[in-house]
Amino acid sequence: MHILVTGATGGIGRGICEVLALQAMPELQLTVASTQNGERLEALLQALRDLGVQAHGVVGDVTRPEDAQGLVHEALDRGGDLDALVCVAGASGPGKLADLSVAQWDQTFNLNTRSVFLMAQAACLLYTSP
Repeated sequence: MHILVTGATGGIGRGICEVLALQAMPELQLTVASTQNGERLEALLQALRDLGVQAHGVVGDVTRPEDAQGLVHEALDRGGDLDALVCVAGASGPGKLADLSVAQWDQTFNLNTRSVFLMAQAACLLYTSP
């Protein structure tokens, strides 16, 4: 089974990855997506591997269509066909609604909502294209 998880280095995303690893079948492969390479991604990958999971890291911005497509393509290249997509990337807006600028709202909406659409669309296009 191969699962792609976005927002994997954050609190909820990391927790989901760890639960999947603990509940996993021996052949589980996790591709974990993050916005940047670095210590957090490497630490997560090592923790998952220590639990016996084949883990791969991919880096990209889930709010950009070309990055979403790239993340899915890279996940397929590293782990084969996807069995599941778990979209966890997200954040809350800063402060109170009355203080939130339109630009801040757009950024939050793009990360929390648009990214789910982009990732699902990228995965669907790969499996439905002639």
